[in-house]
Amino acid sequence: MVEQDPLNASFMHGALGSTRLKDVEVVVADAGTTDVYTGAVPADLLLLGGVFANITLADASRTVTVLSHMCRPGAMVVWTSYPPRLDDADEVLALFATSSFESVDLHRDEHYLVAAHRYCGPARILPAGQRLFAFGSDEN
Repeated sequence: MVEQDPLNASFMHGALGSTRLKDVEVVVADAGTTDVYTGAVPADLLLLGGVFANITLADASRTVTVLSHMCRPGAMVVWTSYPPRLDDADEVLALFATSSFESVDLHRDEHYLVAAHRYCGPARILPAGQRLFAFGSDEN
């Protein structure tokens, strides 16, 4: 789990104590850069809770492209979106559809979207030093 805000990271670490999850690390870092994932990828499961709800479409495009470098072949990517960027969800779905991902499941209403995609491409090396996204940017 990657969280830049130390207070949120502390909450996440405390919440993990009430679960059966083992070997889950909470990293206080900027999730929008590739360097933070070194040693943790390729992964079998990537969860992007709210990321696409808080970034621009240009950042979403870069992120989906690099997700293929973060996944093992057959890995699942589960992501969510909600307002104000919920209107951009169709474009994000199209980014996955034109990449090496197949849609597995989609749940959507006017308040949220949850999507799951399977990576169908080859194993790739994570590029170092790349910026994927920045929260709070308003440019599209």
